[in-house]
Amino acid sequence: MNYGLVPDLREKTIQITQEMNIEVDVSYLIKEGYNGVSAHHFGFNKHGDIGSAIFVKDGLERHIIDFNFGHESIHAIRYLGLESQFLEFLRKKGFALNPFETFRDEEQIAHVGGLISLHNRLVIWFYSHPDFDSVKKALMDSRI
Repeated sequence: MNYGLVPDLREKTIQITQEMNIEVDVSYLIKEGYNGVSAHHFGFNKHGDIGSAIFVKDGLERHIIDFNFGHESIHAIRYLGLESQFLEFLRKKGFALNPFETFRDEEQIAHVGGLISLHNRLVIWFYSHPDFDSVKKALMDSRI
């Protein structure tokens, strides 16, 4: 489930887990500054049913929000076992890249989702970061 923009990642995580009566580790979501975290995905299993929750810290720049939603969505896709649907989506968007085979690092795989979000807004070329530049190159080089 996409909870959208929230004022406090830690508090939203606690609220959702209490409402669902599930336990999720929030120790890395330090109350002051979130330890550098600006978005959150957590997968859960309740009585055999699996699900995912995604939300992004409110007040960020638009491109960071878009990137974070795309990035966290890939974590959810992986958790829910929907990789084949994402690959089909990539093909429809004109990309041959299979991030699940190309990258071993989970964060690099998730960066593909963030970059696709920036691509959809036609702003991918305006942003560069050492953490995702190699992923961006692999994605854009795979254009069909």
